Amino acid sequence: DAMRDRYHYWMHASEGSLMPLLVMSLFFTRMETVPPFFIRPIVKMVTGRIRDMYLTPSTTTMLDYIEAELGKSDWFAGDKMTAADIMMSFPVEAAMARVAGGRAMPNTQAWLERIHARPAYQVAVKKGGERQEECPGRARRDDHALSVQIQIIPFAIKACDAFAKCRKPQRHGIAEAVILQRRGQ
Repeated sequence: DAMRDRYHYWMHASEGSLMPLLVMSLFFTRMETVPPFFIRPIVKMVTGRIRDMYLTPSTTTMLDYIEAELGKSDWFAGDKMTAADIMMSFPVEAAMARVAGGRAMPNTQAWLERIHARPAYQVAVKKGGERQEECPGRARRDDHALSVQIQIIPFAIKACDAFAKCRKPQRHGIAEAVILQRRGQ
């Protein structure tokens, strides 16, 4: 059924399609600022080309797709909140803060407001504190980036395996390949 497919798509898209782009962006930013000053221009040239040729277009396509899908319904998998919305909440929040660049994304912003308005989200904020745009101090920021990378490794490996087994990868990447693999296509 269509809602089940959307549910599975977005469950996998969070860690298999959107998060790798965000981690790559974070990694490139780190690569551009850590090397000795005399190497930075070369590193920035290389990372800039990769951003221009792959990272920015892929991220833009994914964010445009998210915006279009959230224009069809209030939640990622239909009329009610599902685990797909929970899985997408962190990557979308991170994308809006770091890479969306003030783009007008009214459907995505409305979805985030619905997530933030939920009682469980409010309880989590009370227990864990508000989300910070930047972790204070360099070491904390590095630890945070590393923890994000470690969290996605198992998901990325599973998604890559599914992508490799898929005979018909589609334009939306690994998450679509996972759906097609489940269907046996």
